[in-house]
Amino acid sequence: MESQDWFTALHEGDLQVVNELMLAGADVNEKSKDGSTSLMVASFNGYWDIVELLAQHGADVNERNNEGNTALMMAAENGFAEIVQMLMLYGADADVKRNDGWNALMIASVNGNTEVAEALLNPGNRSQYIEYGKNGFEEKDDIYLTLRADVNLKRYDGLTPLMISSQNGNTEMIDLLIKYGARLNDINHDKSTSLMLAAQSGSAESVGKLLQYGSNPHVSNSHGTTALIIATIQGCCHVVEILIKYKVAVDAKDISQWTALFYAIRYRYSEIVNLLLLAGANVNEIGTDGSTPLSLSLEFGNVEIVKMLSPYASSREWMLKQSLIPACRASNLEVVTHLLQSGADVNEMNSESETALMITSQRNYVEIVRELLNFEADINCTHLSTRNTVLMMASEKGHSETIDVLLDYGAGINDVNIFGLSPLMFACLNGHDGAVEKLLNRGAKINDVCSKNKTALMMASEKGFTSIVELLILRNALLDVSCKDGSCALILSADNGHSETVKLLLDKGAAKDKSAALIKAALKNHHLTVKVLLDAGARVDHVDNTGWTAMMYASKFGHYSTFEVLITHKSTINNLCYKEIERVIDIALKYRRYDIHYLLISTYNIKSRPSLKNSTSPSNKRGHVDPRSGSGSRVNGDVTKRTKATRDAPRDGTNLMLQLESPDNSNTPSTSSGRRVLHALGDDIWSDSCNILPVSGQIQVESTASPQVTVIHYVNIEKCESVRVGEADNVNMTHSVNTIVGNGNINVKRR
Repeated sequence: MESQDWFTALHEGDLQVVNELMLAGADVNEKSKDGSTSLMVASFNGYWDIVELLAQHGADVNERNNEGNTALMMAAENGFAEIVQMLMLYGADADVKRNDGWNALMIASVNGNTEVAEALLNPGNRSQYIEYGKNGFEEKDDIYLTLRADVNLKRYDGLTPLMISSQNGNTEMIDLLIKYGARLNDINHDKSTSLMLAAQSGSAESVGKLLQYGSNPHVSNSHGTTALIIATIQGCCHVVEILIKYKVAVDAKDISQWTALFYAIRYRYSEIVNLLLLAGANVNEIGTDGSTPLSLSLEFGNVEIVKMLSPYASSREWMLKQSLIPACRASNLEVVTHLLQSGADVNEMNSESETALMITSQRNYVEIVRELLNFEADINCTHLSTRNTVLMMASEKGHSETIDVLLDYGAGINDVNIFGLSPLMFACLNGHDGAVEKLLNRGAKINDVCSKNKTALMMASEKGFTSIVELLILRNALLDVSCKDGSCALILSADNGHSETVKLLLDKGAAKDKSAALIKAALKNHHLTVKVLLDAGARVDHVDNTGWTAMMYASKFGHYSTFEVLITHKSTINNLCYKEIERVIDIALKYRRYDIHYLLISTYNIKSRPSLKNSTSPSNKRGHVDPRSGSGSRVNGDVTKRTKATRDAPRDGTNLMLQLESPDNSNTPSTSSGRRVLHALGDDIWSDSCNILPVSGQIQVESTASPQVTVIHYVNIEKCESVRVGEADNVNMTHSVNTIVGNGNINVKRR
């Protein structure tokens, strides 16, 4: 007999074939690929006769498939109450759970199948046991008591069949479960009861039924919420009404100290608000966040709710005094209008010295701004500490439409605060092009200055708002005026690295202090701005009041990218003298900026410092260093660096050259030149600034004052360590490996 024939007969419900196959030796407990047995297949399909036949021939009624289902669960799932009862009579365990935690009674409860539930809860007694014998079917007198399903058994999350039925609003199932002993006030893992779950689902019938049976409406779950609060949050007005009839505590609070009234107002359930107020809800309760029902009604409510609460407020005067600003914050025009008509003080200030007009102007609530002004809000009122006007606040936020309304009602367009800032300056400082244009069109003074003597143009330039700068210049803003510290728009922009703004200012004729701006840009390492200024004619040899140039500052602070722009620009080549180069070298060595030092000497073909004094260029009467001489060359105005052969040459006198090479047999990646060169001069040793990759290699010490001394040492560049590299003429040296990957230096010091 084929297994396929057996399961085919079962699926088709062919009792005769099933019987014949059994007589031929078919295994009644054989399983399919998903673990289902013959009994499961018959139970799932509702084949009562086959189920009975299999049970009589010893089919295991409690066997489970891969998902944990039993034959009983499958029959319950599909509503076959008679098969459920038969399986129970043959010893099926109703309390076994499948893999997801559900049992047969829970399945019946969620499906609302009361017949199946009844069969599980009251399967009856079996008085006759039928057994297959050699003479056919015979009756025997053995009596068995069948165990019924546990009505209070819980799922993994604590849900009972009663909770499931309550959640689904099935009152017939609720009646049946309670009849067989379901506990009304059992709780799940969230400490919610069946009543709370019924309230959450909005089933007024289920709530009423549970209350009739004696469910406790006063208990709360793990969040402190009662059935009343839950029903209110869900907006279930009929459920709230039923709970109130059962004298539920209307002022019960959750963990936020909010009552049901808070939530009804928060979600704008005006009908529920009315029910709660009629039931005696306290309108003066205070939540942990400081809110009250009244404050919430102003922030979240509507006019209807505000009107409901007004008669209950402890003080009408207090309500009118404190209510307008919260309503304005909520952008509730209808409530604002109602409060103003009721006599609310339109110019009342809060604890932060703000009026309703200030708040709405900052938030661009245009219609409320207009309504407040119609009720004679003071348009020229100022903040107590800053003296900012309403127009300044709107300009700071860039609200062009609000600006228009305020100006239409007479706001002072050129008023200033305690710092001398005007509305136009606020708009410029915050980059609001539209507001700037609006204010200029309405008559704002473009060249007024603040207490620091800054104009609107200076402020926009300092912030790098190029489009605003262009707009101001087109409206005849003065370019070269200076503030109290001597800075003009160009310097302020350069100091903050706004290269596009700097270029615009230069293109529009800002000629004053280009060279001073260069120093500011170099000091902050704004190399793009430095290039823009050099292209526009800024002098690299210009000194500030301390006698320092842009190149000196770049050298001191190690601004490599800026320094590179400075020394390679054609204006530098034409204006830099030996004395200046010597001073830059001194600064680089003093502050250990070895990469900058090497960049300078390699760019200008300087072999050693002493040779600077004797080097002259016949074509340069000022004594400028000519990078076109020696191994350097000039190509299309650019200066190329010295060749590798020159750069790697040993130094004269006592100067040393250390070089790190990869061994010939090493597969370790090295730099592009295959070596790392370190130069020694005086007490300092520096290196070039090529890319460094992790490498182990030979370190060689060379000196022209003695025979070459070679010391072999393998250095792991990936670790910071101190390594003795060799001795030459009794000079002991160590070096610390500081760089792992990227641009940088290996710094070496004499010990």
